[in-house]
Amino acid sequence: MGQQVGTGGVHESGAVLVRDEQRAWGSIAWLTNQAKHGLDVTVGHVEIAVGRSNPLHLHPNCTEVIVVLEGRLEHVVGDHVAELGPGDVLLVHPGVQHRGTNIGEDTVRLIVVYDSGVREYQAVN
Repeated sequence: MGQQVGTGGVHESGAVLVRDEQRAWGSIAWLTNQAKHGLDVTVGHVEIAVGRSNPLHLHPNCTEVIVVLEGRLEHVVGDHVAELGPGDVLLVHPGVQHRGTNIGEDTVRLIVVYDSGVREYQAVN
């Protein structure tokens, strides 16, 4: 097994999940992107803590696909609000403001996929 870098957890399979970015609201582990593997796609594992929200933001250069693995999530996308649970998938087009809030009693776990190997991020005030 490879050396663990940063903070992370060990999945029941024995694989180590490294948290690349710790935030006040949760964490992001970047699984692949152009910098890591030369790919034209970015994939991440996101966790949002109970009662927390990630900041309102947008991605000017890519579409985001959000797949809910665990937990309950309210996601504001533009003028719409969607309540999501395990197995739900949400598509966010480039330039559309969005934010996820954990509305459940457990940590929300997501897979996020972007159609660019270099995902751009802009916070919205």
